[in-house]
Amino acid sequence: VVALSTIDGSEVWRRSTEETGTFTEGFRVVAADGVVVVGDWDLYAFHADSGERLWSFHPTEGYGPGNFLGQQAGGLVSSGSPSGRLYDIDLKTGAQRWRAAVNTEIMTSVFEPATDGRLVVAGFTVFSGPDRGGVVAVDAA
Repeated sequence: VVALSTIDGSEVWRRSTEETGTFTEGFRVVAADGVVVVGDWDLYAFHADSGERLWSFHPTEGYGPGNFLGQQAGGLVSSGSPSGRLYDIDLKTGAQRWRAAVNTEIMTSVFEPATDGRLVVAGFTVFSGPDRGGVVAVDAA
């Protein structure tokens, strides 16, 4: 993760997620309230000014939330996963607020959720031949 100055583009800080592997799994970054959340295989948060690691989120059920990091609202950041689950994580602490299982019986990916702080909505695909999918909406509370 590299933070650049908005004034001149110079590097402000550089940190590693410390995930193993040869490439980055995730591709999204969410910045809010002085916190930068990065999706890799799991989720990692850094202090926006210093780059100090604040937390990492490794789900106890499911896997790969960093692949489908979504939006933040109301102090929470939402993420889907290739394990058929949807997560809402506290932006400041990294604590899981809730988890919703969309489909855990058949290979299912829940993609980047959108949220307004009241509702979390995400598209999903069930890879079952023929593939099928839809949209899931979860009450953020």
